[in-house]
Amino acid sequence: MESTPINAQQVDRLKLLLEVNASINSTIDTSALLRKIIEVAAMVMNAEASSMALVDPQTHELVFQLAEGTVGKVVESFRIPIGRGIAGWVAKHGVSQIVHDVTQDPRFFGGVDKKSKFTTRSIVCVPLKRKDKVVGIVQVLNKKYDMDFDEGDMMIFESLANIAAI
Repeated sequence: MESTPINAQQVDRLKLLLEVNASINSTIDTSALLRKIIEVAAMVMNAEASSMALVDPQTHELVFQLAEGTVGKVVESFRIPIGRGIAGWVAKHGVSQIVHDVTQDPRFFGGVDKKSKFTTRSIVCVPLKRKDKVVGIVQVLNKKYDMDFDEGDMMIFESLANIAAI
């Protein structure tokens, strides 16, 4: 079996994953740990923004708990129904999604952009699962440098989501 060489960017991403994993073992404060994961997600993915939303089982809504980026504080505490928008779709179906151009995806819900004055162009959204049950989502928005998110990004981001779900 032939192996593919690892490039410098992949090495950097793996180092950040190991750093997050070490933080899990040394941090008791859950909210600080989740904030660190969201910060690292934006860095690792070269994204303009990142956020985490958890499912409210009483209201069947996603409640944005943490957000990083220029409008992060505005987004925190937004609620959207499960099934609405790309994040809601991911929460409902439990399947990761890459959307390169949100204007071409009928699932996109622009309400959060409207309230926050942020312009979403692209998304990687991954479910947070515990024992095969979706408990939330994490997402990154708008890859920097006019680049597109790719399958390698998805793989790294799913690894971060698995760490966050723990």
